[in-house]
Order: sequence, then structure tokens, then C-alpha cells
Amino acid sequence: MREKILIVADELDMGRLLNRVVSGAGIYTVLSAPGSEDAFEMIRSEGVDLILIDIKSPEKDRVGLLERLRQIDDMVQVILLTSIDTIEWAKTAIAREATSYITKPFNNDELVLQINRVLERQRLSRRDQYPKREYRYGNIIGNSREMQKVYNLIHKVSKSEATVLVTGESGTGKELVARAVHYESERMDRAFQVIDCTAFPEAILESELFGHVKGAFTGAIRDKRGLLEEADEGTVFFDEIGDLSTGMQMKLLRVLQEGEFKPVGGLKTKSVDLRVIAATNRNLEDMVAERLFREDLYYRLNVVSIKMPPLRARGEDVYLLAYYFLERFGQTKGHRVNKIDLDAMDLLIKYNWPGNVRELENVIERAVILSKGDTILKEDLVPSIQIFDKKHDEKNEDIFFLPYKIARRKVIESFTNEYLKKRLEHNKGNVTRAAQESGLLREAFHQIMRKYNIKSTDFKEE
Repeated sequence: MREKILIVADELDMGRLLNRVVSGAGIYTVLSAPGSEDAFEMIRSEGVDLILIDIKSPEKDRVGLLERLRQIDDMVQVILLTSIDTIEWAKTAIAREATSYITKPFNNDELVLQINRVLERQRLSRRDQYPKREYRYGNIIGNSREMQKVYNLIHKVSKSEATVLVTGESGTGKELVARAVHYESERMDRAFQVIDCTAFPEAILESELFGHVKGAFTGAIRDKRGLLEEADEGTVFFDEIGDLSTGMQMKLLRVLQEGEFKPVGGLKTKSVDLRVIAATNRNLEDMVAERLFREDLYYRLNVVSIKMPPLRARGEDVYLLAYYFLERFGQTKGHRVNKIDLDAMDLLIKYNWPGNVRELENVIERAVILSKGDTILKEDLVPSIQIFDKKHDEKNEDIFFLPYKIARRKVIESFTNEYLKKRLEHNKGNVTRAAQESGLLREAFHQIMRKYNIKSTDFKEE
């Protein structure tokens, strides 16, 4: 749902200008009110995230509006548009009820950036922005388009008995998908057995899976039921199945085809009723082509395939997951950490996460331990993320994996920086002429230069 911005302006032309600028951002629902009473009624009936108020003079009704709106929503943000002669009143208003102010005349892009910044801080500070049920499927956290596709597949396949192959990089949460499929299925009250195919040598794994009879090998002093028999009528999850030896692949294929196996050293066949889910971070098709994985087993496993996307392709989910882990780890001995600084969050979203969700979990846990206050700062993040930020030369295609608002801000910042430099270069460092050509007031041009640390002297001829 789009955030709502209410524009309060006495002058019709100013109201239209503000509406056009804010609506042009394309990410907010914009409402307008000509006066304080209309604004108050709209706040009460519509619900508003931010109010943009044009201040012509420090009128009593403006003070009244600020006081009254807090009575119905103490979280709403307020930005005042003020002229030079009302700056002192604006500062007083901020000390009492307002969030920030912008002086007129203003730059359109700067106004939108200020709105974005204020609302982003609001999102980070609101506890109700933590991941709730609508961002989850079982224990899987995420609301991105990529994860919605995963949820849809889980829902569909859970209602069947089909074998499922879950693929994806390490740390993406493949076991969580397997658990979600099981606990949404009719076998939910039965066993869910995890078998790590990398944890045991082949001989031991065979005994673990199929069990053994007394005397089958040295140390087999009694009969032992295997994991497959223990999971009868339930679900078995083979994690990293691409690491199975070819011999074990053949024996597993028989279980999938016939529902039968023999314990190690045994002569009697046992039957089991199992739902099989397998996962791998390897490319099984390539392994089949290289004769490292049985083709018949691959097709038996790959009835339905669910691909878990890497975290770097999940955009907004980094934000949700970061706060999910913060809620889990944020209570430490001596202090409570419940916020993430905007700059720190920007780094988390920009980072490429080779270790995926598991790596993010470790990063947040460490940051909580290192933080000195209630907020995780950029310097609390692991060095690898900070180094990545310094070395990372962001390519255009990376923008499309970021949340829209952050991507748009980065594009605007990059364009504005280059635009000003080109104007100054063309005018040999003359700010007045550069501003005139840009259609900006000299003061506004200077203000943007200061923001991007651009110096006119760098463009003057020797």
C-alpha cells in the first residue's frame, strides 16, 4: 500500500506545484487540503503518513493543526515549507511538533529526497514495520516477487504427493522450504526426517538410512532401525543430495521406485511410505552430463522443482530479514538494540551476500553485540561489508535488484552529481551562470553543491 502524503497550502498555485512535484515521484498517494480544518478532517478520516505544510506566516491555525494532529496520530511526520522570515518560527515548531522544514524557494528533487528520507526514518522507527505474518510462509521471511513465486509453488505442491527438488545457493533456506511443504501437507502430523548427505561416509550413511541387522559388521551388536523406517508415513528431506555417491544413488532410486529397501546385512525387504524432498546447491543437470549423477534418479527427484533465489536478488527482503533477526537477537545483556541506521541499512541492501540469509543472520547477531546504543550503525557491520562498499562500482543493472525507493534515490543522486559537474565544467566554475543555465536559483545551486561536496574551484581555469 502506498504511503499517503497530505499537502496543506492556502495558495492554489503552491498547492498545485507541490501536488505535481510529489505525485511525480510515482510512489506516494497525494492528498490536498486548502486549510487547517479541512486538513484535520482528512487526517482523521483518511490516515496520513506525512503532512507537507506551506507556511506563509506563523498563523495560529497552523500551530493548532500541529497540536491537534498529534492527538490522533503521534507518528505522522510533518515537513514545513517556510520562507526566510518564518525560519525561527519553523525551528520553534520543530522543537514542539514538526519533523523538519525546507526553505523556499526549493529545488524539486531536494524536496522529494527530503520526503523520502523522513518517511524512511519513520519506517525504521516503527515497530509495526517488523516482519509480520503477511511477510512469512511458515518460517520463511520475505515479501519480494521472487519469494511470492516460491510461496505459490509451496502451496500447490503441498497438496500433492509429488517428489520435490529444491535448488539454490548455500544459505538461501532450502530446508525451510522442505519443512513448509511438509507442514502444509496431509503428512504434517507425521515425522519430518532430515538426512544430511555430506555428514557421513558412504558405509555409515547406508546403515543410517536403511538400518542394519545384528552381526552385519563389527560393532553391530543389535538390530537397528534406519532413518527411512523411522520416517515411515512421513517426509524425508535429503539435504545436498548432489553429494551422494553413485552407489547410494542407485539404492535410493529403488526406494523411490518401489518403496522398498533391505537393511545392511539383512535378507528381508522392508516397505515404507515416504514423501521425498531433496535439495542441492549443485547443478544436477551438469552432473548428469558428466555421469556424476544418475539420470533416472534425477528425473525421479525433479518432479516439481522449487528454486530459492539468492538474497542479492530479493531486494526489500533484506530489510525485512534484518529486522526479523534484530528482533531475535536485539535483547542482549545490559541493553536493547531495536533499530538499524539508514546508512547501515543502505550497506546491507547494497551488499551481494555470498552467504545469503545465513550470512545476514550472523551479521546482525554480531552487530548487536558490537553496538553501543539502541541502533546498529555502519561501523558495527562486519569489515567485509564495509570494504565491499568502498570497492563496489555499482553497475546500472544492480539498480534493478534494489527496492524502488532506494534505486530511485541512487539514480537521482548520481544524475544530480554529474549534472552539476557538467554545468560547472561548461561554465569554467562560474556558479551564477551554471545556475542560470540549469533554471535554478544560485542559492539552490550552491546548496546542492554543498550536499555533494562539489567545489567550483575545481572547474576554474588556471
